[in-house]
This record gives sequence, C-alpha cells and structure tokens, in this order.
Amino acid sequence: MKVGNKLTLANVLMAISALVVAIVLSRALVFVDTEFKALNERTLLVTSLLEKIRFSGLRIVASTNEYLLLASMKVRNEGADSGDLATSLQRERALVATGQQNMNALIESYRGLVQSYFPGEIEYLERIEAGRAELVEKSNFLLQSDFEAAVHAQLGAHREDFEDIESSFLLAVNQALEDEAEEYREKVEAIDDSINEVNNFIWAGLGGVAIVVIVIGVSLGNSITRPLERLLKGIARIRQGDYRKRLRTVGKDELAELARSFNEMASRLDENEQLRQEFIEQLEQKNAELERFTYTVSHDLKSPLVTVKGFLGMLEKDLRRGEEQAIARDIEYLKEATDTMGLLLDDLLELSRIGRVTSPPILFSMNELCEDVVKTLSGPIQQRQARITIAPGMPSVYADRDRIRDVLQNLLENAIKFSAEEEPSSVRISAETRDDTTLFLVEDNGIGIEPEYHDKVFALFERLDAKTSGTGIGLALVKRIIETHGGTIWIESPLESRGTRFCFTLPEVPRDAVDDEPIAVNQN
Repeated sequence: MKVGNKLTLANVLMAISALVVAIVLSRALVFVDTEFKALNERTLLVTSLLEKIRFSGLRIVASTNEYLLLASMKVRNEGADSGDLATSLQRERALVATGQQNMNALIESYRGLVQSYFPGEIEYLERIEAGRAELVEKSNFLLQSDFEAAVHAQLGAHREDFEDIESSFLLAVNQALEDEAEEYREKVEAIDDSINEVNNFIWAGLGGVAIVVIVIGVSLGNSITRPLERLLKGIARIRQGDYRKRLRTVGKDELAELARSFNEMASRLDENEQLRQEFIEQLEQKNAELERFTYTVSHDLKSPLVTVKGFLGMLEKDLRRGEEQAIARDIEYLKEATDTMGLLLDDLLELSRIGRVTSPPILFSMNELCEDVVKTLSGPIQQRQARITIAPGMPSVYADRDRIRDVLQNLLENAIKFSAEEEPSSVRISAETRDDTTLFLVEDNGIGIEPEYHDKVFALFERLDAKTSGTGIGLALVKRIIETHGGTIWIESPLESRGTRFCFTLPEVPRDAVDDEPIAVNQN
C-alpha cells in the first residue's frame, strides 16, 4: 500500500471511530431525554389525577360536614329563616353530588390509565375505589332528605365513622401518591445510573478512539520510520565500503520500491566492487608477470646477443688469420644464436596474441583433433618410439579449435621430450568426470615433476632443466589459452606410477550448439 494511501486510511479510520462515538453518544442522549420526558409526563398525569381525586373526596367531605351542620341547626330550630336554611341544604347536597360525579369520572380515568399502562398499580386503584364507595355510601346516608331525629341523636357516632372513612380514603390516595413519588425517585435514580453509564461509555469510547489513534499513529510511524532507518544504515554501510547489505522489502509502497532500488544499487556496486577487486588482482598478477617477463626477456634476449657479439669478435680474429675451419665454426655458432633469438621472439609474439587474436568458437570432436595432432608429431613420435593412446568417446568441445590444438600439441611434445630413457615413451589422452565437471587428461610415464614445481612450470620462461631445448614459453602459452577459454589447468603426480598428468577443463557446450554437428578434422 502506498504511503499516501496509508495516511488516507488512517484518517478514515479515525474519522469512523469519532463518528461511531458521536452516533452512540447522540443515541444515548436521545434515549435518556425520551425516558426522562416520558417519566415526567407519566408522573405528572398520575399525580394530577390522584390529587384531583383527593380534592374531590375532600370536597365531598366538606360539603357533607356543612350539610350536617345546617341540618343540626334545623333540628334545633337555630339560625335564620328556614327558607334560607333549606336553600343552603339544597346547595350542599348539590355540591356533594357534583363532587361524587367528578370523583367517579376521575377514578374512571385513573382506572383506564392503570389498566393500560400501569397494571402494577391496580392495588392502589382497588383501595381508592373501596374508599370512594364507603365515602359516597356514608355521605349519601348522611344526606338523606328527611333528617331524622334518631340520626341526629347519633350524629357524633356517624361523624366519627365518616371521619374514619375519610381517613381511610385519604390514606389510600396519599399512599398511592407516596408510592408514585417513590417510584419517580427510583426512576430518576435509574436514569441517573443510565446517564452515568453513558458518561462511562463516552469516556471509554473516547479512550478507545485515543487508543486507535495512537495505535494507527505508531503503526503508521513505524511503517515509515523503520524502513527509513534501515535505509540510512544501509547507506552508511555502503559509505564504509560494505556492499553486501540488503534491505528487507515488504509490500508495494514507495518505501518498498525505494528499498528494492537500494538493493539493486547495492548489488551492482557489489558486482562492480568484485570486478574491481578481480581487476586489481589481475593487474597485480599482470604486473608481476610483466616484471618477470621484463627480467626474463632482458636476460634471455641478451644471452643470444652476447653470444653473437662474442663470436663476431672471434670471427674477426679468424678472418685475419685466414683460418677457414674456424671461420665456418664461428658462422655456425652465430646462426644458432640468431635462430634461438628468432624462436624466442616468435614465441613471445604468439603469447601476446592470445586473448587478442582468436578464431570464433566451433563445436568439434576432441578425438579427431587428438588424432590430427598425433599425425602432425609423427616424426618425433617415431623417433622416440612413443606409444600414444587416445581414449574413445571423449566429449565434443565448443572452443577455438586452433588454440586447443596448440594446447594438445604442446603437452604432447613435452610428454615425448621428457620421457624416460630406459623405456619407451607412453602417453595417454583421455577424459573423465569429477564433481559434474569434465576433465581432459594428458599423462605420460616420463621423468615426472616434483610437486613443489607444479605451479612454477607454468611461469614465463621457466625451464626446470636448462640443458633441454626450448624457450620456456610453451606451458605459459598453454595456461594462457586455457584461462582465456574460461578453464583451468593443473598438474597431478600419479601415485601408482611415475610420470606427469596434466589436467585441464573447458567451458560447457552451449545449448544452442548441442544440435550442431561437430566439425570434422582434415585427415589429409
């Protein structure tokens, strides 16, 4: 994911978290407000009805008591005009009737409210209705149209009963009001608890949002800063010359692309550093070889010149003396010295051409090339009565055929030259596989080479036996040809017999050359 997309995602997640908290908060506040309004409306409605019922009962009680007072005055013939008294009695009777009607209507409303919404308060309804029935019944009894003397005689007892009924009625109403107030307080406490829970949830939500923001920030920061820290460390290592450091690449964002580009750069720098080291090693090797070459050439080229100079002086003396035999001998020595110098210059020229002047590689038969080299050296072979064995079935080779021919010819000439005097020379050319690598072997039964000289013989102008003919360039030439082809060459001393075994490798045949037919060697 791209860094910009990560930032956008982080902002979206934080916005969603804040939106969720805001939605939950608003829903909770709406719920609390709705519950509180419903509680207030319900409490107000119930208490209002109960207060009206109590007021109606008190009105009935007051009108009944007023009626009893006026009736007592009538019985005792107290007060003013009897007509006014009768009117007052009629008024009080009407007030009691109106109060009873209002109370009945209010209790019916309370009944409907309780049955529909508050079935738990049915007990209060029954108590209030029972109190109302007793109150109305006693009030009607006391408001009978003919106020009898017997009733008047027991008026005190009836008033006490009426007061008890009034108290019972008011107690039922007051208890309902008190229970309603208690329930209101409990509901308010429950709403307060809900508000506290909402507050706790809000704080928890805000804490959760803060945690989400922190986690996203830390994660996003790590996803950006850690790759940059690794990149800076990698740059520091490269600045110190360590090109092997590679960065871990995860994802497809800009930082991962930067890390992959850094790894590619480090790989190229590492390859360039390896090439530079190889070039330095080769340059040092070439410089050392050049020093040896300079020394050897100056020595080996100077030797024939010294010989020529010496015999020129002798020739001059012999000419003065007129000694023809000595003159002929001097001329022969001069010719040998110049021939030696010519061979040395030819070998040096051939050595300098290797790696610069090459023929295109072709696929050819190694067996046929070996047979051609044997025919070329048939003279020395017959002279030394050497036995040359070429193993059948050697693999074909994809290389510069002329240069490989020089290698085989040089190795075969050395094998014949350094063969043992007491027995016929025997040379075997073969191939074998070691560790999935094909080796070509040229081994003889000659005088052998001591292990401490195995590397030395490949040096330029190196001759272990100064009495033998040659310039000392042949094996150096062989090594240069093999290494130019990307192979290696070394010497082994067979344990089972004396002699020398030269081993060399050549690069594998390319796939596109496998289907080609090997080039046949000219047998003529």
